Amino acid sequence: MPLIDEPFRRIAVDLVGPLVLPDRKNRYILCVVDYATRYPEPVALPSIEAERVAEALVEIWSRVGVPREVLSDRGSQFVNEMMQQTHALLSIKGKTTTPYHAQCNGLVERFNGTLKSMLRRLCSERPRDWDRYLPALLFAYREVPQESLGFSPFELLYGDKGAKRRGTHDGRVRG
Repeated sequence: MPLIDEPFRRIAVDLVGPLVLPDRKNRYILCVVDYATRYPEPVALPSIEAERVAEALVEIWSRVGVPREVLSDRGSQFVNEMMQQTHALLSIKGKTTTPYHAQCNGLVERFNGTLKSMLRRLCSERPRDWDRYLPALLFAYREVPQESLGFSPFELLYGDKGAKRRGTHDGRVRG
């Protein structure tokens, strides 16, 4: 893969679930991870029909910008006529992984594993509330420097606006 230095130019997408059914009926998580910054944008969903997944992706893109490339597995939600039309309308190049070879989409697959592990720990006493904890979990994940990049996804996407607030110049918490 070539080096990607523009945020949300290339993204990886995948689905997690079904998870424990909470009272609000969300059972799945659509995971979007940016290649340049490792910034994740997961969305809790009640179902994974192609239309619902496409709507969630367009909602994400309305906040972060339309990517040039989207890498997904060959799930029916990602390789259907609706998604092809969405990609064509927005000038997105859709790419798919090799069948039964999750390593091709390793960036989002690793995030999925981390996300599930964090949800298990955070929701051990109240697993039905997993979708309520998702924003707090994402805040924690986005603030931690990525070993491969040396910076947090938040820093890479938005710059280090928190350094003055924390009393540091290099963006690291001291103490």
